Amino acid sequence: LVAAVQSSALEKNQAVVGSVEQVLLEGPSKRDLGILTGRTSRNKVVHVRVPRGARPSDLAGMFVDARIDDAQTWFSMGTLI
Repeated sequence: LVAAVQSSALEKNQAVVGSVEQVLLEGPSKRDLGILTGRTSRNKVVHVRVPRGARPSDLAGMFVDARIDDAQTWFSMGTLI
């Protein structure tokens, strides 16, 4: 059952690679302060790099557009547009 759920989650995340999603930034990643964590309108987790010269705390709570570059089972990696 776990394998089926993981496979389904990965397929759904891979389906949006290359698209632009609106993301609500929540704040810095717990594991890497150079990464911001946010969620799409479908509640999918997206990680993006903090832009050069920006502070993660200044971006928290903002809606941004992000191009989805890579998909993992439980999250996607994107680039701020």
